[in-house]
This record gives sequence, structure tokens and C-alpha cells, in this order.
Amino acid sequence: MPREEYKCAECGVAVWRYPSENKGTANVMCSQSCLSAFRRHGSTLFCAWCDAPFYRRFGEQDRDVRDKQFCSRQCYAEWRVSKRTSYPKEGSRHKHRIVAEAVLGRPLTQSEVVHHIDEDRQNYQPSNLAVFPSQAVHARCHFGKMSAHELQGFSLTEIAARRQARIQGDNPA
Repeated sequence: MPREEYKCAECGVAVWRYPSENKGTANVMCSQSCLSAFRRHGSTLFCAWCDAPFYRRFGEQDRDVRDKQFCSRQCYAEWRVSKRTSYPKEGSRHKHRIVAEAVLGRPLTQSEVVHHIDEDRQNYQPSNLAVFPSQAVHARCHFGKMSAHELQGFSLTEIAARRQARIQGDNPA
């Protein structure tokens, strides 16, 4: 029985086989690497941090998030640090709340919200912080329904100045 020419189902290279070698298989492969590639059920993605290509099965991919996939936990961790998305903490407390309490001279209530005026979470200088009495007032600020003048009224420096004036008014020298 003579050999017959087949094409590799993965790469298209000509493969010479005896017909009996192909029984039970619909696809002919030229090598183990082509067989492995043929059996893969996924796609090659590119890491959002290091741009290295990596393979991930379809079931392991994050649906609808193809632009933020990472090749490793290390790349994801470095990307998170670079984004600087979290508020800096001192122990278990956020630094902007600690600064606000120090300037106000009292602890903040649970309903009070500290807002970063320039929206840089890493900038917790008193001149950049405002204290809102509730999340509803804070939302008004973020949705553009608060004037710059009204926002200035909630700033820590303005609150501290009013408090200082009140103290000096109560104790004339």
C-alpha cells in the first residue's frame, strides 16, 4: 500500500502517511507542536503592562475586558501601583481623613466625606481638601452642580479660617 499526501490541518505542510495511520482522525498533523496548537481553545492576548504576548483559554479570559488583561500577577501589581488608584494610608486610616481631623481639631463623623479638590488622591495637603457633610453633597460636586465659590466654602483652609476667626471673636485680646 503506497503512502498518500495529506496537508497538516494546522500549518498546511505536506505530510506523507499511510491511509491506515489516519483512521479515527479527521485532521492530519505534521508534528506534536502542530497538534498541540490545534487543540488549543483560546487566544493570544497582549499584556496591558509589559505588552508581552500570552495565551489564555477562552474560559479564563475576562469577558469584555480585552484591553486590561495581564500575563502575570506581577504585571498586574505593577500596573496597579502605577495607576496610583488607592488613597494613601497611615496604618488602617486614610491620610486625607487624618489631615482633615487635625485641621478641624475634632474627629470626623461617619457621614462626613473628605474630597480632593484637584482630584489627585495622593495630594492630601489641607489646601487641597474639602469636607462635605454628606455623600449627597459630595455627589453634587462631582456631577458639576456645585459652583467653585460653594466648593471653596467647604475647603479645609476656609473652615479653619472661619474657626480661627470665631475663636478670636470669642476671646478679644
